[in-house]
Order: sequence, then structure tokens, then C-alpha cells
Amino acid sequence: MKYKKVEKIEEKLSALGYGCWGISGPSFWDGTTDEDSIKTIERAIAGGINFFD
Repeated sequence: MKYKKVEKIEEKLSALGYGCWGISGPSFWDGTTDEDSIKTIERAIAGGINFFD
């Protein structure tokens, strides 16, 4: 995973981010269980992603 330094927060963020809109609940996105969402986030973290939107 590539990381980029963000000066204002003095942290390195992954070049890839994870958009969390799809796991925001059934009023926006139907068919995703909490269990599936948690597994997906865990995989993203294991893959080096540390930027979540």
C-alpha cells in the first residue's frame, strides 16, 4: 500500500480510501448486513487502508 503524508494532521494516509456510504444503513443502501460491513472494513484495514470516508 502506498501512503501519502498529510501535513495538517501529520499522518500518513493510504493512497486508497474506503467510502462508507454503502454501509450506512437500509435507508440508503439495502442488502448489506452489519456482519458483512464489519468483515469488509476488517479486510480493508488488513490490506493497509487507513482512510475511511
